[in-house]
Amino acid sequence: FVLVLATSVMADPLIEVNPMTHDFGNVQVGSSSTAIITIMNVGTMPLMVTSINFQTGSSSEFSITPAQTFPIYIHPPNGLPHFIEVEVTFAPFAIGNVAATLEILSNDPNTEAVIVSLTGTGVAHEEPPVSVADILAFFDESVADNTLIGDGPGKSAEKRLNALRNMIEAAGDLIDEGYFAEACQQLSDAYKKTDGLPKPPDFVIGSAVSTLADMIEDLVDSGCYYDPVDFDLEILFANTMGYIITGSHGATYMVTGYPPQTDPTKVYPEEYWGEYPLYLPGSMALAGMMVTYNGPAEQIDMGFVTEVYVLQLDGSNGELINGPNTFDFTINKGETKIIPEGFRIPLGAKGLNRFIAKLYHDENLIMTEEG
Repeated sequence: FVLVLATSVMADPLIEVNPMTHDFGNVQVGSSSTAIITIMNVGTMPLMVTSINFQTGSSSEFSITPAQTFPIYIHPPNGLPHFIEVEVTFAPFAIGNVAATLEILSNDPNTEAVIVSLTGTGVAHEEPPVSVADILAFFDESVADNTLIGDGPGKSAEKRLNALRNMIEAAGDLIDEGYFAEACQQLSDAYKKTDGLPKPPDFVIGSAVSTLADMIEDLVDSGCYYDPVDFDLEILFANTMGYIITGSHGATYMVTGYPPQTDPTKVYPEEYWGEYPLYLPGSMALAGMMVTYNGPAEQIDMGFVTEVYVLQLDGSNGELINGPNTFDFTINKGETKIIPEGFRIPLGAKGLNRFIAKLYHDENLIMTEEG
C-alpha cells in the first residue's frame, strides 16, 4: 500500500510591523519630524486593522497624520498591495525627553496587539549665525566705503543697489511676523543677485559682494528662524466650586460649603503638589487663555490649540477629556486678549486634570502653557 502524508496550511492573516521602535532624536521645539510605520500582511488571508492608537501615558507631542478610518483591510501578498504606511509626527512643545507607545490591533489570531515604542527629545531652537540686522549693517557699511556698488548702466545701478537692500529688509519684516518660509524665499532671491552667476545677473559688484552672499546664504541655511514674537500667556479658571490641595497626603477636596474630603491614593509627583481650582464631576469647567502680545509687529494672526487630559499619578497624560480644539484670533501690539474655552468634567472623575494651551503662529509653535 501507499502511505500519503498530508500537511495542512493555516489560512490566517499575519501582521508584521516595521520598525518596532523609533527614536526621533533631537527635534527643535516648534518644529517637527516624521517617521513612517509600515504595517504588512504576510499571511494568506486579508488582514483587518481595527485600531491604531497611542496608549495611556503617551506624550501628546506624538501624533498620527492624517487620522485613520477603521477598519483598514490589507490584502495578502498575492499581487495586490499588502501593506499600508502610517505617518507618525513628533512635534515637541517643550525641552526634554518624551516617549509614546503606539498600539496596533488587528484580526491576526496569533497577535493580540503590536506595540511600537517611540521616543524623542525636544531641544532649544538654535539661533541663526547671522540676522537680517547684521546683514543690513554690513550692507550699509560696505556701500559707505565703496566696497559694494550697484551694477548696471546709468541710473539702473543705484536702483538695483536699493532694490537689493529692500529685498533683504523685507525678509526681516517677514521674520519679525513669523513668516519664516516666505522670508527664506525672499532671501534666496536676494542671494541670486549676489552669487556671481550670470543668470540672473547680479545687482552689485565690489570686494564685499562675496561676504554679503555668504551671510545671506548662512541665514537661509538656518531656516531663517529666530524668536519673532514676544508673548505673555496665562491660563485662568472661572466657575470653580472650591479647590483641591495635593501633596504627600494625597488629594484633599475643599468643596465650598462642605467638609474637606481626602483621597490618600491620589499622590502625584512633587512638582504637582499645590492648590488647584476644583470642579465637580459632570460640571462645566470654564478656562481662559489670557495672552498679551508685546511685538515687534503692529498686528499678528495667532491660533490656540487646547487639549485636556486626565493627569496620571506618574505625571503623564491619561485619557483625553476634551480637544484638540482650535481658536484663531488677531491681536495688536500691546493688546491683551482672553480666549475662552469650556469643557465638561467627566462623571466619576477624581484627582487632577491637565489643561494644555499651545500658541501657534503661521503653523509654528510659539509657546505652551499648562494649568
